[in-house]
Amino acid sequence: TQYDYTLKRFVVNKAFTYDIATKEQKELNLEGLISPSQVSVDSKGYIYVIDTPKYSEPSRVFYYSPEGKLIQGPILVGYDAHKIKFAN
Repeated sequence: TQYDYTLKRFVVNKAFTYDIATKEQKELNLEGLISPSQVSVDSKGYIYVIDTPKYSEPSRVFYYSPEGKLIQGPILVGYDAHKIKFAN
C-alpha cells in the first residue's frame, strides 16, 4: 500500500492469500479495483473484496475463489457497503 498524492488516498498495490500450514502465498488479481476497503472470507475460503471508488459512488464487490482467482465482479452493491454481510 502506498499513498497517491494525486488521488489523495492510499492505493493497494498487491493482495494475496496465505496458507499458514504450507506458507504458500497466492496473489489476488486486483484488476478493476480502485480503492479496496474491506476483505471478507467465508467458511469455504471464498474471498469477497468491497471496493469503494468514491463516497459519492456505489460500492462494488469482487468475488474470488479460495485460490485467488476472480469469479465475478464488479457487482454494484450500493452506498455504505462496508456494513455488508455475506451468507452462502
